[in-house]
Amino acid sequence: MISPEQAAEARSLAEHGRTATAVLREREWLDAAQLAALEEEEAREEFARPSTVRASAMPPEAEAVAADRSRNLDEFVLTTLLGRGGAGDVWKAWDRGLDRWVAVKISTASLESSSARERFQREAVAAARLAHPNIVPVYRIGVEHGCPFLVMPFIDGRTLHDQRPPSRNALEVMHTVALAVDHAHQQGIIHRDLKPNNIMVDRGGGVFVLDFGLAYLREESSSRLSRPGDLLGTASYMAPEQAVGDRVSSEAAVDIYGLGATLYYLVTGRPPFVGESFAAVVARVVAAQPPSPRSLDPGIDRSLETVILKALEKDPARRYVTAAAFADDLRRLLDHREIAARPTGALGRLRRAAKRRPAVAALTAALVLVLFLAAVPLMRARSGRQAAGEALHVLTIRSLEVALRLRRIGDTAGMREVMPQLLRAYANMTQADEHAAASPRVQYMMGRVYRALLDDKTSLAFQERALAADPDFAGALYERAVLRSRRYGVALARAMSERLDGDGPPGVEAAERAHPSLAREREQILADCTRLQTMSMGPAWAEAARGILEYHHRHLDEARTRLERALALDPSIEEAWEALGRTEAAAGHVDKAEAVFTRALELDRGYVPHLIGRCEVRTSFANAIADATAALAIDTRANGARMCRGQALVRQAYDLMMAGTDPLALLGRAEDDVNQVIRREQRPGAYSWRGTLRLYRGTFRARRGQDPTADFAASDADYGKALALEPRHEGHWNGRGRTRSSLAAYLMERGGDPSVAFAGAESDFTEATKSGSGATSAWMWRGDLRGRRGLHALRAGKPASGFFKNAEEDFARGPSHDDPWFRMLRGTMRIWRGRAVAESGGDPGPVWSSADEDLGIPIATFPGFVDPLIRRGLLHVEWGLHLRRTRSNRAAAELAAAAADLDSALSLEPANVEAMAARARLMP
Repeated sequence: MISPEQAAEARSLAEHGRTATAVLREREWLDAAQLAALEEEEAREEFARPSTVRASAMPPEAEAVAADRSRNLDEFVLTTLLGRGGAGDVWKAWDRGLDRWVAVKISTASLESSSARERFQREAVAAARLAHPNIVPVYRIGVEHGCPFLVMPFIDGRTLHDQRPPSRNALEVMHTVALAVDHAHQQGIIHRDLKPNNIMVDRGGGVFVLDFGLAYLREESSSRLSRPGDLLGTASYMAPEQAVGDRVSSEAAVDIYGLGATLYYLVTGRPPFVGESFAAVVARVVAAQPPSPRSLDPGIDRSLETVILKALEKDPARRYVTAAAFADDLRRLLDHREIAARPTGALGRLRRAAKRRPAVAALTAALVLVLFLAAVPLMRARSGRQAAGEALHVLTIRSLEVALRLRRIGDTAGMREVMPQLLRAYANMTQADEHAAASPRVQYMMGRVYRALLDDKTSLAFQERALAADPDFAGALYERAVLRSRRYGVALARAMSERLDGDGPPGVEAAERAHPSLAREREQILADCTRLQTMSMGPAWAEAARGILEYHHRHLDEARTRLERALALDPSIEEAWEALGRTEAAAGHVDKAEAVFTRALELDRGYVPHLIGRCEVRTSFANAIADATAALAIDTRANGARMCRGQALVRQAYDLMMAGTDPLALLGRAEDDVNQVIRREQRPGAYSWRGTLRLYRGTFRARRGQDPTADFAASDADYGKALALEPRHEGHWNGRGRTRSSLAAYLMERGGDPSVAFAGAESDFTEATKSGSGATSAWMWRGDLRGRRGLHALRAGKPASGFFKNAEEDFARGPSHDDPWFRMLRGTMRIWRGRAVAESGGDPGPVWSSADEDLGIPIATFPGFVDPLIRRGLLHVEWGLHLRRTRSNRAAAELAAAAADLDSALSLEPANVEAMAARARLMP
């Protein structure tokens, strides 16, 4: 009913002698009905409690905290926090219903989190199926206050992480654990998180396997918790295939690896792999061989080392076939008999790594091979180059796989740790042997790495080199098609923003005729897509490449069809999601676009273009800013994210200004973002947006009676820089025209000379109108300007009717007449036009009636926006004063209406000088 912050404040106040009920009532966080309902519920709970509490049976440890509501969960009293993990907290608790100690595991995630709910349900189902004396059962599963919880027996003991039994005892414990795990496997359950923390030994020596929260149930292979690509488990004890999200990570071999890793810890005192971060450990799990146990402790028995290393084989097929087989070798060690496993020498490990398929290859093993071959003089022989190229290819595959897995789960810091290792290996390889480093497969994978790092230019250069060496390399062909499509899209957008011979912006075909290189690029991309359809890479990639091209070519329906088809075949193609989201946005379907990017981020939480794309289509300023900030946390160089955040801040600031609130802090933050974009690249759009925010800053200062001329001058200069880069862009001309028009209005109100600013604005709007059918806003803004010029002429006692006539003609060519902005600007112009009619002796009533009708629309559309109220107030002032001069009895009513509108505006923005000046005219 209330927020966590409100709850914390209520508790804090209640601790100082006030009741929580009083705080809630005084702060009006809850109404009387809600408070009454809560008090009734509390009374019922208090009434029921004595029937289940037997104080005489409750141990002192539980009785001491039983009165604390935060320590009561259903019929359980939580006494001691036993442990805390990623999935939940485990408490020692007293079961008041059955008078016994239990362990209660409470999810730290809300019940609304589907993954948390599934994980708890999975643990309950798995444990319920496993009737084994060495597997901790689950008594019950429940939900309290929106969070699920599990109830299990309380084991009075310590985990293997907290105690390392002597070597022989460790073998006995792991023999028992292996048999319990084998029982789980026979029931179709894979634990997937075996580690010292999940194995407990009680005071009597009993051994128990805990925590089946990540268990894989074979009949539920479609579950999201076991989806390929997920990283589940603890890095130091995770099998290599689990670390890269392979489908085989659901097999029993994963648990055999976990058994070996746990035994490794028990005999050496450390896990097989350690590192300064999750990412570093994962990279080593996938890439490196663990230090041999005897290298850490020479006293370890050789046969024991052989058993451990067999369980830790990189290739799942070379581990023990079953957990029972692992247990058998442990029993042989305990009985001093010969083990079944045989040691593998160093040469055998290298040979196996060289033959292994990329899906189970090792990063560091490949890197060692690269450096080894680089040091051998015979490396320049053809066979040596092939071996080195193969090793580097394996290294790039595994590096990229690990990096992408980390990115998809949101560990982008980890991704950035993996990539430099690969880039250094490639640089070393290139120095050692350029021929080996130039193999098409290595060039292709390096290009993929750079695309993952969002460096499209370098990525394309690698793919071009790969295709120069092997024109039929399908992967490089796909990458080139995608990267060229992006380049084509940028160039096409720039060409379509131009004007040709003053006839307005061209369509796609006209832009390609004006720029033949665009048409040639598109034909080359189409040729690559056509070849891809005949290759073995798969239809998903061919459809994705063609769909991306169709998006950039503005064939949105065709793009949508192809991209949806590609993603139905393979949902992991991140560039297809990006293009589909942008396709929907280009079609005007912003809600659909946001949904596409949201779905894409569920699959790949660290892909910056998805965050930028969603930022650009979100209508909520707060959500857009959050997306841009998340993208910048991943990549501080992401200019698109910084630009999107700056734009959202500018829009939010404008809304605040129109509601009478000070926008300067938000405009300052926006300017910081846009300045950083400009420092990195000379974007015309960035100059234009900085010009816009400076225009808004000047406008706000003018509304508060401050001098805006410096802001308007800076805005004018920014639009000038944008026009120097894009001299035919309507938006830049409109922006500078609005700035100059605003300056003219300020000078006019302060008794200055606005003629130069008026002339500059007129020229700018006229240039913008040359953009053809897309220039409707330019006609509207020029109409507004000409209305201002008419008012200036009226005040100077000069003829004004020509300005108003021209303004009406401009408005007639403007945007939809239902547009509230259009109606506000035209209504304002008609206030002054009616005044001109009155001063010439005519009847201004019809003109002012049409102005009143116009201004009613923005007032109804923007109820918190003060400008339409001020302008309608001005209309009633002019009309009322005219009626007073003509001694009409309607004058009083008009002046009262003026006072009502202006007072409403001043209640929203008390310091608005335009409203105050208009209100002053009503004084007798």
